Amino acid sequence: LEAGLLRPGLLDFVKLLKAHGARVVVYTHSEQAWADRVCQAIEDFAGFNFIERVFSRQDCRDKHREFKSRKNLAHIVKLLKESEGFEWLSVERTLLFDDDQKALTGVEASRLVPVIPYYRWHDCKWNERVTEDFLSKQSSSVAAQARHMVVSWELAPPSYSTSMDMMDDEELWRNASWQSNWEKRQKTRLILSDAAANDKFWFNVQSSVTDYLTIARSAISDGETNARDISTFVQHLRECLSG
Repeated sequence: LEAGLLRPGLLDFVKLLKAHGARVVVYTHSEQAWADRVCQAIEDFAGFNFIERVFSRQDCRDKHREFKSRKNLAHIVKLLKESEGFEWLSVERTLLFDDDQKALTGVEASRLVPVIPYYRWHDCKWNERVTEDFLSKQSSSVAAQARHMVVSWELAPPSYSTSMDMMDDEELWRNASWQSNWEKRQKTRLILSDAAANDKFWFNVQSSVTDYLTIARSAISDGETNARDISTFVQHLRECLSG
């Protein structure tokens, strides 16, 4: 995290949300053990707790084949409402920030705030920290998940998580082509100037949230409440980020 894994500006954005009474949960496509580990590390790094629940792959389409999209807010809302303090929750009062623009579909698509992917952390020297000595001190499930994630994030070739003698022909081909693809991605990241893009993203999000809350509070104080306030906010946020 100190080397760049944590997206710049994230903690400031979380503090802004918390200051306005927002409740923060994590909904990821990662395995539960890995998600719990990463979220705990983020809170330790931040120095304060803000993640109230962690939902993982077992709450995604992989497990629930009836879901029409990869993630399902109605499912998450139902689980949260069973917890004390979330009785008020509904899909309409929920927002999902995700870099997968198809994470939600149908009526829930309006609750999705698309986030540009964060690649800057590829520059961190992960292999100087995630060493064989480090992995040997972890549980077998955590070590296996760490290897799997490094490969799925395309930081290392497939052989990092699967020995060459256990690979089929397709996996061997993917392993051989990994280096050339990696070099192409590195060049692309330099061209796109990820750091500048990410800084602009969080600046736009924070400005949008602050501006909207100022307008909403003014309307409420004037007695002009609107049942569609949250939907209006989502649209305002989308327009801001698209710029």
